Amino acid sequence: MNRLKQESLERALSFISERARRIDRTLARYWFDSGRRGDVLDAVAEFQNNDGGFGNAIEPDFRVKDSSPTATTVAFQYLRSVKAPAQHPTVIRGIKYLMDTYDQEHGWWEPVPPSVNEAPHASWWHYQGPATAFTANPAAEICACFQAYPETVPSSLLDVVTTQSLRHLTGLPDTMEMHDMLCYLHLADEANKVVQDTIVGKLQRGVREVVDFDTEMYSGYCAKPIWLASSPESHLADVIMDGVETNLDYEICNQSADGSWEPFWTWDTFPEDWKQARMEWQGHLTVKTLKALKDYGRWPI
Repeated sequence: MNRLKQESLERALSFISERARRIDRTLARYWFDSGRRGDVLDAVAEFQNNDGGFGNAIEPDFRVKDSSPTATTVAFQYLRSVKAPAQHPTVIRGIKYLMDTYDQEHGWWEPVPPSVNEAPHASWWHYQGPATAFTANPAAEICACFQAYPETVPSSLLDVVTTQSLRHLTGLPDTMEMHDMLCYLHLADEANKVVQDTIVGKLQRGVREVVDFDTEMYSGYCAKPIWLASSPESHLADVIMDGVETNLDYEICNQSADGSWEPFWTWDTFPEDWKQARMEWQGHLTVKTLKALKDYGRWPI
């Protein structure tokens, strides 16, 4: 089993300290250096708008200032990772925004606003018109936010959204799209055991067909095993552990010279703005990769 070398770890931590966004620097200190949860919460709040939602490029691939349900779920991934308390103002305002933007008539959320087209963004986030169907991304991810903080959501709404998410899952093939699987993984992390068992059973049946085991694919956009099983406690870790171990070896061998791990995707528009987004992704992915390496016992002894 390969381990990250001490010098490689130091280069990664130096990259984060010097070049990552504050939100990722504080998360790294929280995970790796006894940092304060409050510092992470303060950093997340910098991306929150007056309406309670999040924007301002917290998701680096679309850089509109306006709030969106998708960007708000990204904020809640940070909040949940440090177990932000339900009574924290950032949580309360964020959950209210998600409730306020729920389309009760149709039972879904608009992932991003039309104004996303007025700001630099990756082509896959281009606004194509109003939502016409329930989609796991962001709806199941939003359900995970509600399940994480059930005391902030009316039980009737929580029940409706959970039921919708499970019904949608039933209609998906076992070999579902990677992002759908990630959203349902996050929901399983937060839900009660009955809901969790329903989700996990389906995901475990399909994950080996969804994940990419061929390391030659890892330089392009693909379903890396550590994305679907980021720690040994992941619901899918045991099912794809062979792929996880190979993936961890790959990451150790493919750290960039500057200490970072780079995004394995790029934009085909806004080349100058992609440079900024790429740097932000480098910081975020370096923190995530280090966390996976640490959790799987791949740090220096």
